[in-house]
Amino acid sequence: MRYALSLILSFVFSTDIVWAQTNMQDLSQLMTRLEQDPDNAQDHIALGHILRKSGYESLAQEHFQTANRLDPSIANAQLKEFQTAKNNPLQLIKKALAYRAQNNFKQSDLLLNQALKENPGYPGIATYIAFIRIEDRHFVEADALADHDLSLNQKHPAANLAKGKALLELGQAQAALPYLQTAFRSDKIEKKLPAESLSQAFFLCQRYGNALEPTLIAASFNDAKQNSELKTRLRLISEHVQPNQIFNTARASAQILSNSEQQTAVYINAASILAEKGQRIYGQYLYEEALKSNPGNKDILIALGDLQAERNNYQTAWQYYLQAHSLAPNDPAIRAKLERTEKRQQNKKQDVAARLKASILGYFPWSLTLNRKSNRSG
Repeated sequence: MRYALSLILSFVFSTDIVWAQTNMQDLSQLMTRLEQDPDNAQDHIALGHILRKSGYESLAQEHFQTANRLDPSIANAQLKEFQTAKNNPLQLIKKALAYRAQNNFKQSDLLLNQALKENPGYPGIATYIAFIRIEDRHFVEADALADHDLSLNQKHPAANLAKGKALLELGQAQAALPYLQTAFRSDKIEKKLPAESLSQAFFLCQRYGNALEPTLIAASFNDAKQNSELKTRLRLISEHVQPNQIFNTARASAQILSNSEQQTAVYINAASILAEKGQRIYGQYLYEEALKSNPGNKDILIALGDLQAERNNYQTAWQYYLQAHSLAPNDPAIRAKLERTEKRQQNKKQDVAARLKASILGYFPWSLTLNRKSNRSG
């Protein structure tokens, strides 16, 4: 989860820092005070700050200029205060993380709460705190924090992910789905983070066909050989969907990912499932797709060889094994496959020759008599 938090921080604040919603109560109070005292430099600075964060730069500049005209010293001091405290909440977040690393959770929480209190309209702060609360297993609080940022921007990818994960942990898989899907489809978030949760949510809701894509993608980040939970889930899902759906989903999933290693993992995971289901043609195609970007991958070559051997195409299988052997000449398992396939290939040739001979004798029985006479005369 520590790894996940470091990733979350990278995209929670990756969007443009704009306020989608202004604190209307503060704004109303400022406007009322300025109506009563239009020469209050501090209130002009505060209003200018809100307008700037809301995207109204020209109006903000008017209030900053008014404040500077009324009292330059106060204006400069107030601007500096806003820039150091409210414009840079990341400084508080970094200090909070440092305290957490020292297991000083009380001080860390104080700084996190301070960051949120001083910057209620700064998108991302509440979301980041929500992920920390998820790590601490305070799921109800995490849900509320995610809602805070979703009130500012309903499509915020990290806030949707935090909301979905919190609901999932609270046992509300069906409610979590739309939030996890929004995060999963975002191009501003690493696919690994929402894929695992989305896969689990669909699976719990018994929507196995929908669970296939995020499960394949999650397994491309977490090697299915090492992650038994994902591996088991992938096989259970495959029992409920048709082979052609597995094939088509694998191809579509690979296109979502930009990393060639992860694309290869998607192809391999799907191909192995299809091969186990006896769908060797589908499996072969996906293995060949994986081989295009990884021509030196001996495991893919071995898998292709195994598929060909199962179809009694021993010559083609032998060629795949030979390529794998050239990459790993000291691998005894590959050497054994080569020897076994070569022997089967010879047996197949002998069997074909025997059947051909039997067929000829069946059509021309007199040839057997001629052959016996020839042997006697010899």
